[in-house]
Amino acid sequence: MLRVLPACGGHGGLDASIDSGVADSTTDASECSGDTDCDDGIACTLDRCAAGACRSVPDPRACDDGNECTDDSCSDAGCEHASNRASCDDGVFCNGFDTCTGGSCDVHPGDPCSMTTTCDETSSRCVGCVADLDCDDGNPNTRDSCAGGSCVNECTACTSAAGCLAGGSVAACGSGGVACVSCDDGDPNTRDSCAGGSCVNECATCFSGGSCVAGDTTSACGVGGGACASCLLSCGGVTCDEAVEVSAGAGHTCARQASGRVACWGRNRRGQLGDGTRVDGATAVYVMGLADAVEIAVGGDTSCARRASGQVVCWGSNDGGRLGDGTTISSSTPVTVSGLTDAVEIAVGGGHACARRASGRVVCWGSNYVGQLGDGTTMDRSTPVTVSGLTDAVQIAAGGALVCARRASGQLVCWGGNSKGQLGDGTTTDRSTPVTVGGLTDASEIAVGTGHVCARRGAGSVLCWGANSSGQLGDGSTTDSSTPVTVPGLTGVAEIAAGGYHTCARQSSGQVVCWGDNSVGQVGDGSNIQRVLPVAVTGLSDAVEITTGYVHSCARSSSSQVLCWGSNADGQLGIGRAFSSNVPRNIKPL
Repeated sequence: MLRVLPACGGHGGLDASIDSGVADSTTDASECSGDTDCDDGIACTLDRCAAGACRSVPDPRACDDGNECTDDSCSDAGCEHASNRASCDDGVFCNGFDTCTGGSCDVHPGDPCSMTTTCDETSSRCVGCVADLDCDDGNPNTRDSCAGGSCVNECTACTSAAGCLAGGSVAACGSGGVACVSCDDGDPNTRDSCAGGSCVNECATCFSGGSCVAGDTTSACGVGGGACASCLLSCGGVTCDEAVEVSAGAGHTCARQASGRVACWGRNRRGQLGDGTRVDGATAVYVMGLADAVEIAVGGDTSCARRASGQVVCWGSNDGGRLGDGTTISSSTPVTVSGLTDAVEIAVGGGHACARRASGRVVCWGSNYVGQLGDGTTMDRSTPVTVSGLTDAVQIAAGGALVCARRASGQLVCWGGNSKGQLGDGTTTDRSTPVTVGGLTDASEIAVGTGHVCARRGAGSVLCWGANSSGQLGDGSTTDSSTPVTVPGLTGVAEIAAGGYHTCARQSSGQVVCWGDNSVGQVGDGSNIQRVLPVAVTGLSDAVEITTGYVHSCARSSSSQVLCWGSNADGQLGIGRAFSSNVPRNIKPL
């Protein structure tokens, strides 16, 4: 008997054949006398004999696994189920983070507010107080208390006409002592005080002859001890160990120090902080056994670092083989990616990772259900495989389920998931090998988010494409685009970063602007209002690096301080509290 295979594969193929009502294949009229003669052996097709001819039509009911969090489709191999946790997002701020639990969407996994505050869906903010802790405004110079459900933030000591009162540690108090202008300069490593009506910001302890004083946690003091540059965490040995790179993931953040050590903070349920535990950390902890990192990359619940030798190590979740060590066993300490000794750049996406080799070729490993590894298949790989047809990459970037590369010519190529047009080729077809982004030949940088991509041109302008439900493309609309659209009003951009549903850009002046989803303050403008056009991040004027996670953002300042804003549900802001912030906050040192 002749078996007829249906032409269905991937999400689009299944839907198209059903919607059109056209059978995938038909045999000669003399081939069958009953339905049993037409069985093609594929579980997800309905096989029928009609007028002596076999007809095989994809059957969506056969592939439905009852899991709301998967995209069910039919291929020649039978039913396929691709993870799609984004399908659980109900867009309601007060539901916290929407997840997939036991095959069903769970839209109430955690209230973004504390147990003693109320979630206001209208303003997308946590309001009210019960205990004094709910009123902590982050200013060490105020007495924070809760009275009658409202917060009262008073100066600990106020000024008089002659200046600060004895013991006063603030610059000025308003009428009745309720309002306060603080001497806090934002650097956790300075002793901030008021003397004679003027602010004095001194290092807690200072450098002496280029070496750290015993117990010092600062990098350097200026003349007279009046200025201080932060050491991020601590002084390593006898010299300062400043932050030189920062990278944000889904619910955690990591920073690389000048010594090559790496510290991480935030969500740690899969060991992504690398400290040998699976305990979330609201403040920074060091990655075990790593002292020679020259680059870090964080994505999803996995972290990776490139060593000075060209080797790559990763830690955290290993679902689909995303640690690259030939296994699928998660690790809370770094493991070495197999067979990779000449990496010059790394990138980590939602469930996969990639490295650019010195030759210009790119290798990837991990989850591959929409072709995000670029090897022409959709098979997961626990060791690196080479991306097809790409030999001249000069930069790579990875996001949710896709990867993009910038070629030496300035052209961009992308591969992987394309349901929102994020590959930029004018279609919404997934690609397992690189395709060229249309109309862009002078890119100088690329950034990849969960479902959108942005590029910086040589002149400092920015274009974005892909998903735009929250205005993350920055063109003033919420319409998806499968080709690049210009972000208006942006010039002089020096760096870009794409997050879950928001985007940020650092200008050459050191200012930072962001746009898109702002439900937990990840845009950083002091509000929780969605922004479809760029707005300035509050109080940040000397940034030298930016990074964006799923629902938070971070920047590194010219003084090596690390500041973060947005969701802090898992401690990813590093400020030691479980409250989100819609303005930048300094991370706490170890």
